[in-house]
Amino acid sequence: MNQREQQSIQASEISNYSALLGFTCHLMTLYAMRPCVHLAENINRHMNLLLDAEFTFLQGEWKGTFQQLSTQWQLIAEQHKKQQLKNNNQKQNTIFH
Repeated sequence: MNQREQQSIQASEISNYSALLGFTCHLMTLYAMRPCVHLAENINRHMNLLLDAEFTFLQGEWKGTFQQLSTQWQLIAEQHKKQQLKNNNQKQNTIFH
């Protein structure tokens, strides 16, 4: 592979990475405006995509950041699910009493 082909591949990787990162930021903005479990789960999935991607320029410091963010978004999604279960149980108790 010559230098020009390598530069083209790297430019394509950067473009794909930028699009994925931009969309993840967009999802986080939507979550900030209207928090819900589905957005939190999608954000976590996108963080994992960023982690699993084999971008040649993505090195340790970014992987660590995305790992921390992925863990945080996973916890956020789990908290939403617990709250939903609690709310559903309260509604059922109200209906049956």
